[in-house]
Amino acid sequence: MQKNIRWAYYLVVLLLVLISAFGLFGKNINMGANVGLNLAFGLLAVGTLVAIAGFAIQLKNNPQNSRKSLMGIGIIVILCGICYAFASSEVTELYINNGLESASASKRVGGGLLLTYILGSIAIVVSILSGLIKSIR
Repeated sequence: MQKNIRWAYYLVVLLLVLISAFGLFGKNINMGANVGLNLAFGLLAVGTLVAIAGFAIQLKNNPQNSRKSLMGIGIIVILCGICYAFASSEVTELYINNGLESASASKRVGGGLLLTYILGSIAIVVSILSGLIKSIR
């Protein structure tokens, strides 16, 4: 299994190098960016599917420990709802110029930004606190 993962990693790295080379030396200068973005979206989809499959396997094999994971997912869903509720549905000139013409789309984007700010802040605080706790012990 470990050998297969290593080969998959090397294959992805080789693919990225080839895409970058085509983007740098090709006639269409934007080709590398477009292919790279599509590859990133594809890898994101594969990673998401693997994470969901791993959670489903864990849920099946050890349902007692899955309770913590389900609580974490529930907290994130509740946090998403709170951020969506506090987000503004205002549509400004800048939003219209960038293709966000509806109030609901503006509210979704605002909620996503709030959620990103909150989760990023929590991650930074937890990282700092865990480092401090480790240095004290």
